[in-house]
Amino acid sequence: MQRISRGLVVLVAAGAVGLSLGGCPRRVETPAVSTVPPAAPEPAPTPSAPAPPPAPVAPEPPRVPPPAYTPNAALRDVHFAPGKVDVLKADAAFLDSLAVWLNANPNWLLLIEGHTDDNGTWQQNLMTSERRARSVMNVLVGKGVDARRLTTVGFGADRPICKDKTEKCRAQNRRAHFLLSPR
Repeated sequence: MQRISRGLVVLVAAGAVGLSLGGCPRRVETPAVSTVPPAAPEPAPTPSAPAPPPAPVAPEPPRVPPPAYTPNAALRDVHFAPGKVDVLKADAAFLDSLAVWLNANPNWLLLIEGHTDDNGTWQQNLMTSERRARSVMNVLVGKGVDARRLTTVGFGADRPICKDKTEKCRAQNRRAHFLLSPR
């Protein structure tokens, strides 16, 4: 029994030395399978021409209404309080009469332009002007006008009718303006 145990000790010792020197056998890694073909290599840049600088990002230019829409002297502007999108009560009666006229004349399309004064950022004014135009559209739709006949656009403070820096002037610029087009 001593011979078996001595042989076993020698065998275990040899295995331990072999493992410590050689380590565990390396595991063969399988490459991941991809269904997407590899991208084509990028062409090397030419050293003689430096890359152009990135173009500056300009704000979006104001949207221009289609040329078919024209002003009409019977259509007056409606006005808003600073930073608000609800039509002033003084202009509610005009929107009532406009809705009656539009319902009686279904062959006309209406463009509603929203405008703001120069207070606020360009982006804030653009958003407010668009919300004002949609607010007027919602009033007209609520009075029976077909929404497919109405188009809205916001110009922010880009098209002022008065350029003075007074509150009276700014109040004139906070408006919705109307243009007509035959169907």
